[in-house]
Amino acid sequence: MARHSKQTKVVSKHRKPSPRVVKEVRAEYAVAAVPRQVILTEHPHIVRIPGVQNGDAIIRDKVVTVQHMVLMTHRFGQTPEQIAKEWNPHLSLAEIYDALSYYYDHKKEIDDVIAEEDHIEARAIRRFRYREQQKRKRENAGANGRRN
Repeated sequence: MARHSKQTKVVSKHRKPSPRVVKEVRAEYAVAAVPRQVILTEHPHIVRIPGVQNGDAIIRDKVVTVQHMVLMTHRFGQTPEQIAKEWNPHLSLAEIYDALSYYYDHKKEIDDVIAEEDHIEARAIRRFRYREQQKRKRENAGANGRRN
């Protein structure tokens, strides 16, 4: 019997159907030779695999997240056709459009993930800049001390 994690259980007044859980053994999903549980979604090309890409929605048989496709189209202005041409033969138009369809069906969830990743990235950049600034201050202080 498959075990459901807390992430797959939905507790609300409007109960959504639980995602179908299927055990699949595929080379793409074997991490350290351990088969992963594949959680199917209502979109045929989109799955979730606990432990792969933080359990975020990915394109089936690829490890490309839905939020990556959203960023490519919305933030960087690429069309699905441009993405398919650039990634050909790795991504089909159907997979790209299904990822975007999944996004519009789960917009708040995906937007929250993107916002969190943006926050983490901005924090890392600030930390890097601060460390570089401190390093330059120490170097300048050492150089000024030698001149006297």
